[in-house]
Amino acid sequence: MAVNFSETNISFGSLKAQKSLGEKMMKEYRRNYPQYFHSNTLVKSFITRHNGDRAFKPVNKNLQSLADRYNEEIDNVRKKYGGNYDSWSSFIDDLKRAVLSENAANCGEQAFLMQDVFLKNGEEAHNVCMTFYTKKDKIYGNHSFVVSGLSRNADIANPKTWGNEAVVTDPWSNVVLEAREAIDYFRKILGFNPKYHRETFEKNDKIDVRNYLEYQKELRSIELWAQMKQHKKSEL
Repeated sequence: MAVNFSETNISFGSLKAQKSLGEKMMKEYRRNYPQYFHSNTLVKSFITRHNGDRAFKPVNKNLQSLADRYNEEIDNVRKKYGGNYDSWSSFIDDLKRAVLSENAANCGEQAFLMQDVFLKNGEEAHNVCMTFYTKKDKIYGNHSFVVSGLSRNADIANPKTWGNEAVVTDPWSNVVLEAREAIDYFRKILGFNPKYHRETFEKNDKIDVRNYLEYQKELRSIELWAQMKQHKKSEL
């Protein structure tokens, strides 16, 4: 069942600040990674948008060949990372090596890399997986993205609780949008039809984000204290 955002009475308090943050994080992401990774799912989203349009039939045939080639690259990427990791940084380092070696990454990989940019800057952001199911409960499609600016008591499974400052930052589709706009956009490009599909939202974080940020904050405080102590010694 699709979420009806008109029932949420969303206001737009400091949404502008959250969007500015998302745009800033996206710029940093683009400095570290290719403008566009090869992505079979991104190519397939173009095909879905023009499916049934006879004018696009020759183009879609070529796009399908491209998607098949990119799918092989994604398979190679996923052979190079995964399993159990002892830390977030070791997971991200492995993921970076894998995607950069093939210049390929789907939304799942890119969402983790985008989330890491937020976390490295001390900003809370969560990885969310949006999944579409058919009436027979078969997965029709899914998409992972990063959301920031959530209300303190937000329930990821219910976007109506995300609050009036929630912003989606998604390098896969290259958008920074207010949450409800982003969800509507993803429905459109992924072929969601409320007559035939229902949707779910799940938190896809690999770590406890708030605990991680608190720990990093403590580490920075300790490092700052050590630097000040060393500076005082050098003055003696």
